[in-house]
Amino acid sequence: MFIYDPILEVTLADYGILIPSKPDKIRKPAAFLERRLSRVKRERWFTPFRADLIGRADLERVHDPAFVARLYAGGETAREEVIRAFELRDASGNWYRYDPARATRPLEDLFRRELETASGTFQACLTAEERGFCFLLSGGRHHAQYGYGDGFCLINDVVIAADAFLRRTKAARVAVIDVDAHKGDGTAALTAGREDIVTLSVHMGDSWPLDPERRAIPGHPSLIPSDIDVEINRGEDDRYLRALADGLDRLDPLLPGGADLAIVVDGSDPYEKDELPSTANLRLSAERMLERDIMVYRFLKERGIPSAWLTAGGYGDASHEIYERFFGWLIDEEGIAGE
Repeated sequence: MFIYDPILEVTLADYGILIPSKPDKIRKPAAFLERRLSRVKRERWFTPFRADLIGRADLERVHDPAFVARLYAGGETAREEVIRAFELRDASGNWYRYDPARATRPLEDLFRRELETASGTFQACLTAEERGFCFLLSGGRHHAQYGYGDGFCLINDVVIAADAFLRRTKAARVAVIDVDAHKGDGTAALTAGREDIVTLSVHMGDSWPLDPERRAIPGHPSLIPSDIDVEINRGEDDRYLRALADGLDRLDPLLPGGADLAIVVDGSDPYEKDELPSTANLRLSAERMLERDIMVYRFLKERGIPSAWLTAGGYGDASHEIYERFFGWLIDEEGIAGE
């Protein structure tokens, strides 16, 4: 099953944010699905998006209630939180990657969009539980921390959805498999010490936090390890698939009796065509990216673990290619188009 909606096409340029996150990352894979599955009954593969499944209480169970209150306050208070999360000021206080003259929407409006995204992530979890697999064309804000947003992530929909799933269903354990280019540091910090959420992150070495100043602070939240961290250093692209397989093998013993759900943070930013400078240390080919997704998909399917997938990071004009290739393989593998 797939979930997408134009409401989830967050075009950062509309807010004056100059980060190469393009709406085509969602639009083109959605159009691809429409073409490939045009003869299949829509209810067989598509679930209409719901924006009302996550609320303030869900956020307060994961994030600092004072931080949540600032987001809900709106106006300048929420605006400052967005500025911090998207790193729109430099060390001198000047605008960075932001041009207010280009904005057609207020920065604080991004909170509403991110809240809707968290709802979609939780919906994908529920749909995966019912149908075995669900891919949300959005989500994966894995850098957001307890009391602040970070790394282009305002709130951590991954943990919010996992926590809500555990509370609202009979589930006992959720696994998070993060294959974004950057470490899922917010997810690791927010779930540290929890036995009901197990985390695996496969990412670039020295990838997050990006600035050495934060990496030098003992006990900084971004340095809290995932249950399993697998680092791929610059020039080790050939090792990636073996390292991923090893990480999945190490995950198995942490899931005695399996898991009720896996959330896959399926960033396209390890792709060699990604345009964000901070992903340059990981340059996977389209073929390796597809093998990555197939490996994770088969690992979970062989163990009977339902999986909810999120697009997460991916920047520039080619991000959509990764999802289209995986969707095409999945349609053929599962015989969806022939039903």
